[in-house]
Amino acid sequence: MRPVISTKTSGFTLFEFSIVVTVISLIIGGILAGQAMIQNAKLQSVMADIDAFTKAAQTFRDKYNYLPGDLPSAETFWGSMTGCPTPAYSAIASQKTCNGDGNGHIGDHWVGLTHDYEIFTMWQQLSDSGLIKGTFSGMSTASSFYDGLPGINIPKSVYENGGYMLLYVQPQNFAADPNYFAADYGHMIAFGSNSANSLTQQALITPEEASIIDSKIDDGLPAEGKVLAGKSALMANCTTSDTASLSRYNIAYKGRACGLFFITGL
Repeated sequence: MRPVISTKTSGFTLFEFSIVVTVISLIIGGILAGQAMIQNAKLQSVMADIDAFTKAAQTFRDKYNYLPGDLPSAETFWGSMTGCPTPAYSAIASQKTCNGDGNGHIGDHWVGLTHDYEIFTMWQQLSDSGLIKGTFSGMSTASSFYDGLPGINIPKSVYENGGYMLLYVQPQNFAADPNYFAADYGHMIAFGSNSANSLTQQALITPEEASIIDSKIDDGLPAEGKVLAGKSALMANCTTSDTASLSRYNIAYKGRACGLFFITGL
């Protein structure tokens, strides 16, 4: 008698399959939750940085009667860099610094470049006075008066190639500018990615991330209030319109498209 050969095949039962699906769902859910937590931590870090830098500048002014970078006796406290007020470029951090002009402004951007070096010595002086962490070179690059290099002459953010620059902007300079919405900027912090010979104002975060920051700090509108984005010529895909009253963050666009400007009130 020939042996009976079984034709039964092994496979997943419905119960086993449901367990596999459940496990996969939990893994995916955990990954998404982890990504959301990382994103939220980064956004919180940016907001904390803005608050910390603003308060540090206020504290410096309370102590020295001048804003950092603008202090006309800074060299008395921390020594003089060679070549002040516009020393030759070096990426090496230095405690030595240069005096400011004492006019109440950290630089006078778009008005004249004579004192734009203050936007770099300010970080150096905040560090020298123990008000912020990090060390800075206190000067721009050899090719530009206002080239911010995160981690070298300005603080870097948690976003790769991102940094912060604090400077004074005359209100009328952005009144009809194709890149910026009109506002009384005064001393503002520019947050964005670094670009050669430019402020840290290039695309660094998504419109959704920019909207979250703006909504938590201000009014959630990119062209109004104290947190602003740039127009499409500067930040393509960041906002829905260059008309201030109609502009909203373009959250349908998922790529990095935004930098932000924070009006400090200093």
